[in-house]
Amino acid sequence: MNWIEPRYWANERFIGDHQPVIGVSWYEAEAFCRWLSEEVGETITLPTEQQWQRAVWAEPDGGSSEYTFAWGNEWDGDKCQHSVPPHESRQTSSVMAHENMDNTSPCGVVGMTGNVWEWSLTVYETGNQDVDVDPTRPRVLRGGSWSTDHPHYFRSVSRYVSYPQSADR
Repeated sequence: MNWIEPRYWANERFIGDHQPVIGVSWYEAEAFCRWLSEEVGETITLPTEQQWQRAVWAEPDGGSSEYTFAWGNEWDGDKCQHSVPPHESRQTSSVMAHENMDNTSPCGVVGMTGNVWEWSLTVYETGNQDVDVDPTRPRVLRGGSWSTDHPHYFRSVSRYVSYPQSADR
């Protein structure tokens, strides 16, 4: 692998001021977190799978909603960017495209579902969350993406796996 920029960096369908950066390997995402940590003087990391889950389910009072989807129990294709038929998305949407819809998690987090798969620190097979322990092991991805074509992958409990060097999610 000899690349010098994210996979879709030069593809006009996927670039713009408010577009998510896609085609990023886990290593690149982790490197960005380390760079940002130095820039702001705080520790920034990818979320663990448990942190991602809490952002989807947690109630402001500390309870848990356990919704099927971030916004509730029924699939609503208007609440995220996806390719579930008959909708066929051909690209990502602005990160702000769905922020004014009723699609927030119970604790107010927007954008947990669709648009891009989200890397986590969590190792898929073991649940290990230490960034430095065997960084070649497959990692958990959450949230579904613009190209995902079945509602199952957008459920709050759905998890996906990919090798950290993969940059096609």
